[in-house]
Amino acid sequence: MMRDLNTVTDPIPQMERHELMVTSGSFTEPRQGGGGNQDEIFEGLSRNAFGVFDGMGGHDQSELASRLAARIMYEDVRSLPHEASPEAVADFLKTSLQHAREQIAQYVHGTKSKSKRPADTTATIFVITDKGRGIVAHCGDSRLYLFRGGKFQQITVDDNALRHPLVKAEMVRHGFTAEKLEEKFEHASDMTELTSEEQYFFNNFHLLAQSVMNPTLGINIYDIDVQPGDRYLLCTDGLQSLRHDEIIADLEQSTSPALAAKTLVTHAGRVAHRKDRLLAHPDDRTAIVIDVAKN
Repeated sequence: MMRDLNTVTDPIPQMERHELMVTSGSFTEPRQGGGGNQDEIFEGLSRNAFGVFDGMGGHDQSELASRLAARIMYEDVRSLPHEASPEAVADFLKTSLQHAREQIAQYVHGTKSKSKRPADTTATIFVITDKGRGIVAHCGDSRLYLFRGGKFQQITVDDNALRHPLVKAEMVRHGFTAEKLEEKFEHASDMTELTSEEQYFFNNFHLLAQSVMNPTLGINIYDIDVQPGDRYLLCTDGLQSLRHDEIIADLEQSTSPALAAKTLVTHAGRVAHRKDRLLAHPDDRTAIVIDVAKN
């Protein structure tokens, strides 16, 4: 089911299969003064499939790419067999991303777009199988998080330039890892708290190494053991204005997925213009919160 992204979406009737029951809620806000929303989602509870897409390129082109990708992948996953194995789901999602890539390219060619920034989008898709596996297909810097038993974990790894082989080699030479640098960036107030070497790598943090239209590193696939009591957060990079402890607090205090999604998105909007945190930035903000319970 495609959603109107400018409204809170309450959980819709869920499919109850085997031992897991899945509910979800989503919310989005455009950046202040942005004149549109380049984020798109799908929620397919009939297949326990969810996706977030963050458009890239010129304004019209970015909205086009994210909406086309979401629509195509939503239609594709509706035909995914419920009995499919985790390996089959992973292959299916890779093929669906290829389908989206081809359709975006065909549409842009047909419109003879003159934009200097071609249509492109990130994509993070999460499918919960009937056998309790969570399969994620990911390219870009949208994210999937898991909140389980009071512990918070980022499942996906951002495909920013810090993961490019040449940049990684340079980091190793300076004694850095992407994880340590990203932790430093999250808690820094401004650039003055970074060394000159860290500032150099920060400039690569928001540059993407791959995307739907440019999967240079290969589509990332993650396989998760889904358990009752899990709460998942699927979001675009507009939520990076929040620190992890703030995300945890919002997830803990919100009883329903719809309320949690709205709380996170509005919270990120409030801090997006703060000058005392390095990663705060105005952007479109979108979240899907997914709860898993025992059937």
